[in-house]
Amino acid sequence: MVVRLSIGLAKRNEFTAMPWKMTPENIAVLMKAMHGAPYGWGNFNFYNDCSAEVRSLLMPFGIFLPRHSSAQVESAGRGVDLSHKNPKCGSIISPDTENRLLRWSIFQGILCCISVTQP
Repeated sequence: MVVRLSIGLAKRNEFTAMPWKMTPENIAVLMKAMHGAPYGWGNFNFYNDCSAEVRSLLMPFGIFLPRHSSAQVESAGRGVDLSHKNPKCGSIISPDTENRLLRWSIFQGILCCISVTQP
């Protein structure tokens, strides 16, 4: 068995300890790095889907979310009733296994998951 060990040095401006402080600037750094990545429904070909993308975005800030959006909703512990609202044009929503529509969004700096029960 061959074991190889590599040691490298990072410049001070290329490394930061985790968790990061959650600031608009740090969120923008991560979102710019993630922008343009292919979409992978159910993490097809190891690309993120919506819930995995939100999980990846928040993990550097020390916020650990479950993998699936329905479990992420349950882990939040609270919800807001939006049943009186109509989805806006451009909303991307899809049914989950419990016949709910789930969509993660970041709206004006507020992370939210829309969960609507289908009739």
